[in-house]
Amino acid sequence: MEERTKVIEFVRRNGPVLPVQISKQISSNIILASAILSELVSKKDLLVSNAKIGSSPVYYLPGQEYRLEGMLVDYLKGKEKEAFNLLKEKKVIRDVAAEPWQRVALRAIKDFAKQLNVKTADNTEIFWKFYSIDDAEVKEKIGELFKLPVKEKVPEPVEEKIFKQPIIEKLKSFEPKVPEKLKQKTLEKQVILEKPKVGSYSKMRNYLEKNGIKIVNEKAIRKQKECDLIVEVPSHIGALLYYVKYKDKKTISNADLSLASAEGQQKKLPVIFLSTGKLSKKTEDYVESKLKGQIVFRSID
Repeated sequence: MEERTKVIEFVRRNGPVLPVQISKQISSNIILASAILSELVSKKDLLVSNAKIGSSPVYYLPGQEYRLEGMLVDYLKGKEKEAFNLLKEKKVIRDVAAEPWQRVALRAIKDFAKQLNVKTADNTEIFWKFYSIDDAEVKEKIGELFKLPVKEKVPEPVEEKIFKQPIIEKLKSFEPKVPEKLKQKTLEKQVILEKPKVGSYSKMRNYLEKNGIKIVNEKAIRKQKECDLIVEVPSHIGALLYYVKYKDKKTISNADLSLASAEGQQKKLPVIFLSTGKLSKKTEDYVESKLKGQIVFRSID
C-alpha cells in the first residue's frame, strides 16, 4: 500500500510519467512498476494514454490531460499528426464531412480527439472535439457545422444502357456513308457491349445466400458499389450478428479496413469485409499486425 501511495504522489508532482520513472522511484524493476501502474488504472486511481513513447504508454492523474500534448504529440506518426493539427486548428470536426483518412486517424488519437454523438431529427451523428475545448465552445462550433452543406461525393459514372433497335436504325440511316470495314467494327463493338453482365453487387448477395447468411439491415452508401449491412451468420451455437462492409473496388487499402474496423467497434459487432478486389501483400501484413482478430476479409470475385 505504501508503494502505491508513493506512486500516486510521484505522479501528482511529475505526471504524466513512464513506468521506467516509477521503477526508479520505488527502487524496483520495470515489471513490478508496470504491474502497480496497471492496478492503479484498473481502480481508476490513474489514467493511461492511448499514444505511446516507444512501446510504453504514459500514466497520469485526472486533470493532467493538458500535459499530455507537450509530451506525446512529437510521437504521433504521419496521418495521426496531421489529424491532430487539423483538429487543434478547427476545434470540432464533423465526421461525415471528413476525408476517409481523417476519420481513421481521429479514431486513433483518442488522447486528443474526443468523440461526441449528437442526436438529430433523423439519426445520430459523430463529431470530434479537441480535448481541451470547453462545452460552450463545442456547442457553438457544432451549430456552425450543421449550417454548412456536407460536400457530396462525385457519384460513380453509371454505365449507359445500349438499346439495340435505335442503334441499328441509326446505323441504317448512315449506311451509305460508312465504309464497310468501319461498319463491321462498329457492329462487333455493339455485340460486345450487349453481352449480359453479372453485377458485382449481385455477386455479393449470391455470396451471402450461398453461405446461409441472412441480411438483417442494409444501407446503401454508393448505388451498387458500396453498402453497410448487419447480417446473421449461422454457427453451431446459433446465428451470430456481424457488421459487413461491401466495396466494389479493385484494391482495398489499409484505410478502408481500418475504417470498417472502427465502424464495427462502434456498433460493437465483429466485422466482415467483402469486396470484388484483393489485398496487396503490404495490406495483408497490416491486417496481420494491426487488425488480427478484428476483421475478416473475403474476396467475392
